[in-house]
Amino acid sequence: MSFTFDDETEKAYLRMLTQCVRANITPNYFARYALTEDISDPHALFRDGVTDEEIETAIKKLTAFWNKKKTNPRFERLLQQLLDGNSNARAILLDPEAQNRHKEKVRKEHERKIKERFKNLDETLKLLTWNGQITKKEFEAICKQLLNELSQDAIAERINERKIQIVESRGEEQEGDIEKIYPMLEAHVLKMNDIRKNLKVIDDLRESGDGKDLDKHQRPDDCSTPNEPIRTLYDFLSVTKNASPSEIQSAYLEKEKYWRQKRIDVTKTAAQDLLGKVHSYLLGGDRQKYDNSLLFEAMSKLDDQIEVACTEGILIADTFQKLVEMAATRGVEEKFARDYIRLKAKGYGAIAITPPPQNSGTVQCTRCYMLNDPSSEHCRGCGEPLYVTCPRCKRKVNASHSACTGCGCNFENIAEIRFLLEEARVLWENGNLDDALDDLRRARKLGEDTEKVKEDIARLEEEIRQRDEIIQRYEEGLYARRLYHARAELRKLRLAFPRFKFRDATVDELIFNLDQKIVNVENNLQKASVLE
Repeated sequence: MSFTFDDETEKAYLRMLTQCVRANITPNYFARYALTEDISDPHALFRDGVTDEEIETAIKKLTAFWNKKKTNPRFERLLQQLLDGNSNARAILLDPEAQNRHKEKVRKEHERKIKERFKNLDETLKLLTWNGQITKKEFEAICKQLLNELSQDAIAERINERKIQIVESRGEEQEGDIEKIYPMLEAHVLKMNDIRKNLKVIDDLRESGDGKDLDKHQRPDDCSTPNEPIRTLYDFLSVTKNASPSEIQSAYLEKEKYWRQKRIDVTKTAAQDLLGKVHSYLLGGDRQKYDNSLLFEAMSKLDDQIEVACTEGILIADTFQKLVEMAATRGVEEKFARDYIRLKAKGYGAIAITPPPQNSGTVQCTRCYMLNDPSSEHCRGCGEPLYVTCPRCKRKVNASHSACTGCGCNFENIAEIRFLLEEARVLWENGNLDDALDDLRRARKLGEDTEKVKEDIARLEEEIRQRDEIIQRYEEGLYARRLYHARAELRKLRLAFPRFKFRDATVDELIFNLDQKIVNVENNLQKASVLE
């Protein structure tokens, strides 16, 4: 493929330069010569299969373009920087090893930019799609929320990359009214109001002092604070909400006996009505319906806060979690609270971003965010591995963790460490000992503090010391005009470090040049001897 820089390419390239000027950055070496997949992106990845001929052509055309455009005040400073760095960029792009190192740097920077660009979207998806799916309405809400950051196409492409399914509705998530999901008492609002009125009558009697003997029926084991207000049928019986049927039966009979002996008045009428409700709901009926009605009553007190949180059309995860925590202080279990808030938000025309349940005992996939059983090795939604092996201590760690829980190895540095170790190996093999040592030291600083790395650093330091001693003796020989001695040191250098380059010359080239000097000196000596 030959390099082209037509009108369309020029327009895209000018957009890239504009981004650079606004952000005060310079494009990578591939982007500055339009050798990327996306010409308009200064951090874009390089095109595959670019030849040296294309690079030379691109450098020639873009250099001419910069010289032509640098009179434009908008681009003057940036283009002068590119012109000043032309020779260095050319040297890197035409050197296979240097080009590969720059490619890796570009790849890492590109990934960082992508991660940064999609940060808010990924955080939203992580909380919203813990079952591996989002609904079409949720997708539309996300697009609306991130309107100023990402296009709808970009969001859809990111969701597709993560293998998240867009569905009409969640299969495992119940829909409808809360009353349909959690059966309650018929006309539960009216009945709960009646119960509350009668409970208040009993509570007022106790508070007034006229019902002191009511406390004789409190059960210390069941009610740790006898003076708390009587709010539920369980409080009326002086038992806990988790009381067994036999405990409720015993408390019911005791209360029934107590109130049977009282004279008829408003208080006794209220108590008898409550006893009838206990018999109907807690003993003879579906006790869970009464419990659900209690939860609904507690949650309904948060309706105003839920409505305010939904005014923007989306209930964000942090606010959702705070509402769940507020519900917990009212004695509402998490599952009921989550479903109530989610369905209430839906009723207000909003999408609730629901974080995964707390302490769910599951492992979340790092790609599609589906929750999985901890015993699974791969995600049931997209097949992504759920665990990684720490490169340092070999411990199996949750893939979502940023560091090993055993040795503290930072996983975010793993890719860079691997690159540095591989680059150090190649540099070492090619005689570039100093750069290899720098890479190993950087890898160690990033967390690869293994015995092997320490040993390699020590070996390199020793080799560099030996090399520098040979070079010093070679230079001393040259300075003292002891050419045979200098050549002997170069031969030692070639034997120990055959690929080493000294001042851009190979050892063989240095020996060849020195041999030429020695030959010249010998010839001159021979001529002088003849003249004598």
